[in-house]
Amino acid sequence: MCHGAEGTGVPSCVESQSGDAISPACDGLVLSRRGQILPGLLALALATAAVGHALWSAWAEGWTYDEAFHLQWSERFLDAGITERASEERFNSKTPIMVPNVLARKAALAAGVSDPRALRFAARGPGALWLALLLGTVYVVTRRWISPGAAALATSAAALDPNLVAHASLATTDVAFAFATLATLVSALALWRRPSLGASMRFGAALGLAFVAKVSAVLLLPGLAPLPLLAPCEETAGTARRRLTWIAVALILAWVVVGGAYMFREMDRPLAELGLRSGLFSRLARVLPGLALPVPEAFLTALDASLASERRDWNIVILGARHATGVWYYFAFRVVGHWLSMRGASQGLHRIKWTGRSCEPLTDLRAAASLDGEARDRRVHEIAARLRLQHLSTFFERVAVRHA
Repeated sequence: MCHGAEGTGVPSCVESQSGDAISPACDGLVLSRRGQILPGLLALALATAAVGHALWSAWAEGWTYDEAFHLQWSERFLDAGITERASEERFNSKTPIMVPNVLARKAALAAGVSDPRALRFAARGPGALWLALLLGTVYVVTRRWISPGAAALATSAAALDPNLVAHASLATTDVAFAFATLATLVSALALWRRPSLGASMRFGAALGLAFVAKVSAVLLLPGLAPLPLLAPCEETAGTARRRLTWIAVALILAWVVVGGAYMFREMDRPLAELGLRSGLFSRLARVLPGLALPVPEAFLTALDASLASERRDWNIVILGARHATGVWYYFAFRVVGHWLSMRGASQGLHRIKWTGRSCEPLTDLRAAASLDGEARDRRVHEIAARLRLQHLSTFFERVAVRHA
Protein backbone atom coordinates (compact mmCIF):
# COMPACT_ATOMS: atom_id res chain seq x y z
CA MET A 1 0.00 0.00 0.00
CA CYS A 2 1.20 3.56 -0.68
CA HIS A 3 0.48 7.12 0.28
CA GLY A 4 1.54 10.55 -0.97
CA ALA A 5 4.46 12.17 0.83
CA GLU A 6 3.42 15.46 2.31
CA GLY A 7 4.37 18.47 0.27
CA THR A 8 6.13 16.52 -2.51
CA GLY A 9 3.32 15.25 -4.68
CA VAL A 10 5.16 11.93 -4.86
CA PRO A 11 3.52 8.79 -3.54
CA SER A 12 5.17 7.12 -0.59
CA CYS A 13 5.20 3.60 0.77
CA VAL A 14 3.30 2.16 3.72
CA GLU A 15 4.50 -0.74 5.83
CA SER A 16 2.20 -3.26 7.49
CA GLN A 17 2.30 -3.55 11.23
CA SER A 18 1.11 -6.68 12.93
CA GLY A 19 0.01 -6.53 16.51
CA ASP A 20 -1.27 -3.48 18.35
CA ALA A 21 -2.23 -0.22 16.71
CA ILE A 22 0.68 2.14 16.33
CA SER A 23 -1.34 5.32 16.86
CA PRO A 24 -2.47 6.84 20.19
CA ALA A 25 -5.55 5.87 22.14
CA CYS A 26 -8.09 7.18 19.62
CA ASP A 27 -6.06 5.94 16.59
CA GLY A 28 -7.19 7.20 13.19
CA LEU A 29 -5.60 10.17 11.45
CA VAL A 30 -2.70 10.82 13.80
CA LEU A 31 -1.94 14.51 14.24
CA SER A 32 0.00 16.40 16.89
CA ARG A 33 -1.92 18.75 19.13
CA ARG A 34 -0.66 21.69 17.11
CA GLY A 35 -1.45 19.87 13.88
CA GLN A 36 -5.06 19.38 14.99
CA ILE A 37 -5.74 23.11 15.29
CA LEU A 38 -5.73 24.05 11.61
CA PRO A 39 -7.94 21.13 10.41
CA GLY A 40 -10.33 21.81 13.29
CA LEU A 41 -10.56 25.51 12.43
CA LEU A 42 -11.05 24.65 8.76
CA ALA A 43 -13.88 22.25 9.63
CA LEU A 44 -15.51 24.91 11.83
CA ALA A 45 -15.21 27.50 9.07
CA LEU A 46 -16.69 25.17 6.45
CA ALA A 47 -19.53 24.12 8.75
CA THR A 48 -20.30 27.75 9.55
CA ALA A 49 -20.19 28.63 5.87
CA ALA A 50 -22.55 25.74 5.05
CA VAL A 51 -25.12 26.87 7.61
CA GLY A 52 -24.68 30.49 6.52
CA HIS A 53 -25.13 29.53 2.89
CA ALA A 54 -28.32 27.63 3.76
CA LEU A 55 -29.68 30.69 5.59
CA TRP A 56 -28.74 32.99 2.70
CA SER A 57 -30.49 30.70 0.20
CA ALA A 58 -33.53 30.47 2.50
CA TRP A 59 -33.77 34.26 2.25
CA ALA A 60 -32.89 34.75 -1.41
CA GLU A 61 -34.49 31.84 -3.25
CA GLY A 62 -38.17 31.54 -4.13
CA TRP A 63 -40.53 28.77 -3.11
CA THR A 64 -40.05 25.29 -4.54
CA TYR A 65 -42.95 23.11 -5.59
CA ASP A 66 -43.20 20.77 -2.61
CA GLU A 67 -42.65 23.21 0.28
CA ALA A 68 -46.21 24.52 0.27
CA PHE A 69 -47.66 21.01 0.69
CA HIS A 70 -45.36 20.26 3.63
CA LEU A 71 -46.43 23.45 5.38
CA GLN A 72 -50.13 23.17 4.52
CA TRP A 73 -50.46 19.62 5.84
CA SER A 74 -48.60 20.42 9.06
CA GLU A 75 -50.54 23.65 9.62
CA ARG A 76 -53.89 21.86 9.23
CA PHE A 77 -52.66 19.16 11.57
CA LEU A 78 -51.50 21.70 14.16
CA ASP A 79 -54.51 24.00 14.02
CA ALA A 80 -57.40 21.59 13.50
CA GLY A 81 -56.03 18.09 13.96
CA ILE A 82 -56.84 17.24 10.32
CA THR A 83 -54.72 14.37 9.05
CA GLU A 84 -56.51 13.26 5.87
CA ARG A 85 -54.44 12.86 2.72
CA ALA A 86 -57.01 12.05 0.02
CA SER A 87 -57.83 15.68 -0.87
CA GLU A 88 -54.37 16.36 -2.31
CA GLU A 89 -52.01 13.84 -3.85
CA ARG A 90 -48.94 15.65 -2.51
CA PHE A 91 -50.20 15.15 1.05
CA ASN A 92 -49.52 11.43 0.60
CA SER A 93 -46.67 11.04 3.08
CA LYS A 94 -46.32 14.41 4.82
CA THR A 95 -45.37 14.25 8.51
CA PRO A 96 -45.44 16.53 11.57
CA ILE A 97 -41.65 17.05 11.45
CA MET A 98 -42.58 20.33 9.71
CA VAL A 99 -44.58 21.62 12.70
CA PRO A 100 -41.55 23.64 13.95
CA ASN A 101 -41.44 25.37 10.56
CA VAL A 102 -45.12 26.24 10.86
CA LEU A 103 -44.59 27.51 14.41
CA ALA A 104 -41.64 29.66 13.25
CA ARG A 105 -43.81 31.31 10.61
CA LYS A 106 -46.64 31.83 13.10
CA ALA A 107 -44.15 33.42 15.53
CA ALA A 108 -43.00 35.80 12.79
CA LEU A 109 -46.62 36.75 12.05
CA ALA A 110 -47.31 37.28 15.75
CA ALA A 111 -44.28 39.57 15.91
CA GLY A 112 -45.79 41.78 13.21
CA VAL A 113 -43.76 40.49 10.25
CA SER A 114 -45.73 40.83 7.02
CA ASP A 115 -43.06 40.80 4.33
CA PRO A 116 -43.53 37.59 2.26
CA ARG A 117 -39.78 37.03 1.94
CA ALA A 118 -39.28 37.33 5.70
CA LEU A 119 -42.14 34.92 6.37
CA ARG A 120 -40.69 32.46 3.88
CA PHE A 121 -37.32 32.76 5.62
CA ALA A 122 -38.93 32.09 8.99
CA ALA A 123 -40.65 28.96 7.66
CA ARG A 124 -37.34 27.68 6.29
CA GLY A 125 -35.19 28.59 9.30
CA PRO A 126 -35.41 25.22 11.13
CA GLY A 127 -33.70 23.54 8.17
CA ALA A 128 -30.46 25.35 8.96
CA LEU A 129 -30.72 24.21 12.59
CA TRP A 130 -31.06 20.59 11.44
CA LEU A 131 -27.96 21.05 9.30
CA ALA A 132 -26.00 22.45 12.25
CA LEU A 133 -27.09 19.48 14.39
CA LEU A 134 -26.07 17.06 11.65
CA LEU A 135 -22.61 18.57 11.18
CA GLY A 136 -22.06 18.74 14.94
CA THR A 137 -23.03 15.08 15.30
CA VAL A 138 -20.65 14.07 12.50
CA TYR A 139 -17.80 15.84 14.29
CA VAL A 140 -18.54 14.55 17.79
CA VAL A 141 -19.07 10.94 16.72
CA THR A 142 -16.04 10.78 14.44
CA ARG A 143 -13.81 12.41 17.05
CA ARG A 144 -14.96 9.99 19.74
CA TRP A 145 -14.72 6.83 17.66
CA ILE A 146 -11.75 7.59 15.39
CA SER A 147 -9.67 10.74 15.96
CA PRO A 148 -9.77 14.56 15.88
CA GLY A 149 -8.15 14.56 12.46
CA ALA A 150 -10.76 12.21 11.04
CA ALA A 151 -13.51 14.31 12.67
CA ALA A 152 -12.24 17.46 10.96
CA LEU A 153 -12.05 15.65 7.62
CA ALA A 154 -15.53 14.10 7.89
CA THR A 155 -17.16 17.36 9.00
CA SER A 156 -15.47 19.31 6.22
CA ALA A 157 -16.63 16.77 3.63
CA ALA A 158 -20.21 16.87 4.93
CA ALA A 159 -20.22 20.68 4.98
CA LEU A 160 -19.11 20.73 1.34
CA ASP A 161 -21.97 18.47 0.22
CA PRO A 162 -24.17 20.76 -1.92
CA ASN A 163 -27.23 18.52 -1.50
CA LEU A 164 -27.21 18.95 2.28
CA VAL A 165 -26.88 22.71 2.05
CA ALA A 166 -29.55 23.00 -0.65
CA HIS A 167 -32.11 20.95 1.27
CA ALA A 168 -31.30 22.76 4.52
CA SER A 169 -32.42 26.01 2.89
CA LEU A 170 -35.91 24.64 2.17
CA ALA A 171 -38.98 23.77 4.20
CA THR A 172 -38.64 20.02 3.64
CA THR A 173 -37.90 16.94 5.73
CA ASP A 174 -34.67 15.76 4.14
CA VAL A 175 -31.99 17.21 6.43
CA ALA A 176 -34.03 16.42 9.53
CA PHE A 177 -34.23 12.83 8.32
CA ALA A 178 -30.50 12.77 7.54
CA PHE A 179 -29.74 13.86 11.11
CA ALA A 180 -32.19 11.33 12.57
CA THR A 181 -30.74 8.54 10.43
CA LEU A 182 -27.18 9.25 11.55
CA ALA A 183 -28.28 9.58 15.18
CA THR A 184 -30.18 6.28 14.94
CA LEU A 185 -27.25 4.35 13.49
CA VAL A 186 -24.75 5.80 15.95
CA SER A 187 -26.96 5.29 19.00
CA ALA A 188 -27.89 1.75 17.90
CA LEU A 189 -24.22 0.79 17.69
CA ALA A 190 -23.54 2.39 21.08
CA LEU A 191 -26.47 0.51 22.62
CA TRP A 192 -25.33 -2.78 21.11
CA ARG A 193 -21.78 -2.38 22.33
CA ARG A 194 -22.58 -1.09 25.82
CA PRO A 195 -26.25 -1.43 26.78
CA SER A 196 -27.43 1.07 29.36
CA LEU A 197 -30.40 3.27 30.18
CA GLY A 198 -28.77 6.32 28.58
CA ALA A 199 -27.90 4.45 25.39
CA SER A 200 -31.41 3.03 25.25
CA MET A 201 -32.99 6.48 25.63
CA ARG A 202 -30.79 7.97 22.90
CA PHE A 203 -31.55 5.16 20.47
CA GLY A 204 -35.29 5.29 21.15
CA ALA A 205 -35.45 9.06 20.74
CA ALA A 206 -33.40 8.97 17.51
CA LEU A 207 -35.43 6.13 15.99
CA GLY A 208 -38.69 7.84 16.91
CA LEU A 209 -37.48 11.10 15.37
CA ALA A 210 -36.55 9.25 12.18
CA PHE A 211 -40.09 7.84 11.91
CA VAL A 212 -41.55 11.28 12.59
CA ALA A 213 -39.41 12.79 9.82
CA LYS A 214 -40.16 10.18 7.16
CA VAL A 215 -42.08 6.93 7.15
CA SER A 216 -39.32 5.49 4.97
CA ALA A 217 -37.41 5.19 8.24
CA VAL A 218 -38.92 1.71 8.27
CA LEU A 219 -35.95 0.79 6.07
CA LEU A 220 -33.62 1.51 9.00
CA LEU A 221 -34.91 -1.60 10.74
CA PRO A 222 -33.48 -4.14 8.26
CA GLY A 223 -30.40 -1.94 8.08
CA LEU A 224 -29.87 -2.39 11.83
CA ALA A 225 -30.53 -6.15 11.76
CA PRO A 226 -26.93 -7.11 10.80
CA LEU A 227 -25.47 -5.35 13.86
CA PRO A 228 -24.70 -8.66 15.64
CA LEU A 229 -22.60 -9.68 12.63
CA LEU A 230 -20.93 -6.31 12.04
CA ALA A 231 -20.12 -5.60 15.70
CA PRO A 232 -19.90 -8.96 17.49
CA CYS A 233 -19.72 -8.81 21.28
CA GLU A 234 -18.91 -11.40 23.89
CA GLU A 235 -22.21 -12.73 25.15
CA THR A 236 -23.20 -14.05 28.54
CA ALA A 237 -26.68 -14.81 29.79
CA GLY A 238 -26.66 -11.58 31.79
CA THR A 239 -25.44 -9.28 29.00
CA ALA A 240 -27.84 -10.76 26.44
CA ARG A 241 -30.80 -10.28 28.79
CA ARG A 242 -29.72 -6.74 29.64
CA ARG A 243 -29.27 -5.84 25.97
CA LEU A 244 -32.71 -7.17 25.02
CA THR A 245 -34.27 -5.29 27.94
CA TRP A 246 -32.77 -1.95 26.91
CA ILE A 247 -33.67 -2.54 23.25
CA ALA A 248 -37.28 -3.11 24.33
CA VAL A 249 -37.18 0.12 26.36
CA ALA A 250 -35.80 1.97 23.32
CA LEU A 251 -38.59 0.68 21.09
CA ILE A 252 -41.21 1.77 23.62
CA LEU A 253 -39.65 5.23 23.74
CA ALA A 254 -39.63 5.39 19.92
CA TRP A 255 -43.36 4.57 19.96
CA VAL A 256 -43.94 7.35 22.50
CA VAL A 257 -42.02 9.84 20.33
CA VAL A 258 -44.02 8.94 17.23
CA GLY A 259 -47.32 8.99 19.13
CA GLY A 260 -46.45 12.29 20.78
CA ALA A 261 -45.53 13.90 17.46
CA TYR A 262 -48.98 12.96 16.14
CA MET A 263 -50.51 14.04 19.48
CA PHE A 264 -51.75 10.47 20.07
CA ARG A 265 -54.69 11.15 17.76
CA GLU A 266 -56.77 8.45 16.06
CA MET A 267 -54.89 5.47 17.43
CA ASP A 268 -57.80 3.06 17.73
CA ARG A 269 -59.47 2.89 14.32
CA PRO A 270 -59.80 -0.55 12.68
CA LEU A 271 -57.83 -1.15 9.50
CA ALA A 272 -61.00 -1.68 7.46
CA GLU A 273 -62.04 1.95 8.07
CA LEU A 274 -58.80 3.54 6.87
CA GLY A 275 -59.10 2.96 3.11
CA LEU A 276 -55.60 1.52 2.86
CA ARG A 277 -54.30 1.03 -0.70
CA SER A 278 -50.94 -0.75 -0.55
CA GLY A 279 -50.78 -4.48 -1.14
CA LEU A 280 -49.50 -5.25 2.34
CA PHE A 281 -52.04 -3.24 4.33
CA SER A 282 -55.01 -3.90 2.07
CA ARG A 283 -54.47 -7.66 2.43
CA LEU A 284 -54.06 -7.26 6.18
CA ALA A 285 -57.31 -5.25 6.33
CA ARG A 286 -59.17 -7.97 4.45
CA VAL A 287 -57.86 -10.72 6.71
CA LEU A 288 -58.21 -8.77 9.98
CA PRO A 289 -60.69 -5.96 9.32
CA GLY A 290 -61.25 -5.20 12.99
CA LEU A 291 -57.56 -4.97 13.85
CA ALA A 292 -56.50 -1.59 15.27
CA LEU A 293 -52.75 -1.10 15.25
CA PRO A 294 -51.41 0.94 18.20
CA VAL A 295 -50.03 3.75 16.02
CA PRO A 296 -51.57 7.05 14.90
CA GLU A 297 -53.81 6.79 11.86
CA ALA A 298 -51.89 9.55 10.08
CA PHE A 299 -48.64 7.64 10.48
CA LEU A 300 -50.20 4.45 9.14
CA THR A 301 -51.81 6.17 6.15
CA ALA A 302 -48.51 7.88 5.31
CA LEU A 303 -46.70 4.54 5.35
CA ASP A 304 -49.48 2.99 3.29
CA ALA A 305 -49.35 5.82 0.72
CA SER A 306 -45.59 5.47 0.47
CA LEU A 307 -45.87 1.73 -0.17
CA ALA A 308 -48.70 2.20 -2.68
CA SER A 309 -47.04 4.94 -4.72
CA GLU A 310 -46.11 4.01 -8.26
CA ARG A 311 -42.33 3.82 -8.58
CA ARG A 312 -40.35 5.09 -11.56
CA ASP A 313 -37.25 3.40 -12.90
CA TRP A 314 -34.29 3.83 -10.56
CA ASN A 315 -30.65 4.20 -11.46
CA ILE A 316 -29.49 1.24 -9.39
CA VAL A 317 -26.21 -0.17 -10.69
CA ILE A 318 -24.62 -3.18 -9.01
CA LEU A 319 -21.41 -4.72 -10.33
CA GLY A 320 -21.80 -2.87 -13.62
CA ALA A 321 -25.39 -4.03 -14.29
CA ARG A 322 -28.40 -1.69 -14.09
CA HIS A 323 -31.49 -2.88 -12.23
CA ALA A 324 -34.22 -0.33 -13.01
CA THR A 325 -36.83 -1.85 -10.72
CA GLY A 326 -34.43 -2.64 -7.89
CA VAL A 327 -33.24 -5.93 -6.44
CA TRP A 328 -34.36 -7.72 -3.33
CA TYR A 329 -30.83 -7.85 -1.90
CA TYR A 330 -30.10 -4.11 -2.37
CA PHE A 331 -29.87 -3.17 1.29
CA ALA A 332 -27.95 -6.31 2.21
CA PHE A 333 -25.52 -5.46 -0.59
CA ARG A 334 -25.12 -1.91 0.73
CA VAL A 335 -24.59 -3.10 4.31
CA VAL A 336 -21.94 -5.62 3.28
CA GLY A 337 -20.27 -3.02 1.06
CA HIS A 338 -20.09 -0.48 3.88
CA TRP A 339 -18.82 -3.16 6.25
CA LEU A 340 -16.01 -4.09 3.86
CA SER A 341 -15.18 -0.38 3.46
CA MET A 342 -15.01 0.00 7.24
CA ARG A 343 -12.76 -3.05 7.51
CA GLY A 344 -10.43 -1.62 4.90
CA ALA A 345 -10.37 1.78 6.58
CA SER A 346 -9.67 0.11 9.92
CA GLN A 347 -6.67 -1.68 8.42
CA GLY A 348 -5.31 1.65 7.24
CA LEU A 349 -5.90 3.29 10.60
CA HIS A 350 -4.68 0.58 12.97
CA ARG A 351 -2.32 -1.80 11.17
CA ILE A 352 -0.38 0.48 8.84
CA LYS A 353 2.66 2.63 9.46
CA TRP A 354 2.81 5.68 7.22
CA THR A 355 6.27 6.86 6.15
CA GLY A 356 7.68 9.53 3.84
CA ARG A 357 9.60 7.23 1.48
CA SER A 358 8.84 7.45 -2.23
CA CYS A 359 6.97 4.54 -3.80
CA GLU A 360 8.24 3.89 -7.31
CA PRO A 361 5.35 1.62 -8.45
CA LEU A 362 2.72 4.24 -7.67
CA THR A 363 4.80 6.93 -9.30
CA ASP A 364 4.85 4.76 -12.42
CA LEU A 365 1.10 4.15 -12.08
CA ARG A 366 0.43 7.87 -12.14
CA ALA A 367 2.50 8.18 -15.31
CA ALA A 368 0.62 5.25 -16.87
CA ALA A 369 -2.60 7.24 -16.84
CA SER A 370 -1.28 9.34 -19.72
CA LEU A 371 -0.66 6.31 -21.96
CA ASP A 372 -3.15 5.01 -24.50
CA GLY A 373 -4.82 1.65 -25.05
CA GLU A 374 -2.70 -1.48 -24.90
CA ALA A 375 0.40 0.34 -23.66
CA ARG A 376 -1.49 1.58 -20.61
CA ASP A 377 -3.05 -1.83 -19.92
CA ARG A 378 0.30 -3.58 -20.19
CA ARG A 379 1.97 -1.04 -17.91
CA VAL A 380 -0.79 -1.22 -15.27
CA HIS A 381 -0.64 -5.04 -15.24
CA GLU A 382 3.13 -4.90 -14.70
CA ILE A 383 2.67 -2.52 -11.77
CA ALA A 384 -0.10 -4.69 -10.32
CA ALA A 385 2.22 -7.69 -10.43
CA ARG A 386 4.98 -5.75 -8.65
CA LEU A 387 2.59 -4.63 -5.91
CA ARG A 388 0.89 -8.05 -5.75
CA LEU A 389 -2.53 -6.42 -6.18
CA GLN A 390 -4.46 -8.66 -8.55
CA HIS A 391 -7.43 -6.32 -8.91
CA LEU A 392 -5.44 -3.11 -9.39
CA SER A 393 -5.81 -3.05 -13.16
CA THR A 394 -9.61 -3.39 -12.94
CA PHE A 395 -9.82 -0.72 -10.25
CA PHE A 396 -7.54 1.62 -12.23
CA GLU A 397 -9.61 1.16 -15.38
CA ARG A 398 -12.88 1.81 -13.53
CA VAL A 399 -11.76 4.81 -11.49
CA ALA A 400 -8.87 6.56 -13.22
CA VAL A 401 -9.58 5.86 -16.89
CA ARG A 402 -13.38 6.14 -17.08
CA HIS A 403 -13.37 9.47 -15.24
CA ALA A 404 -10.27 10.92 -16.89
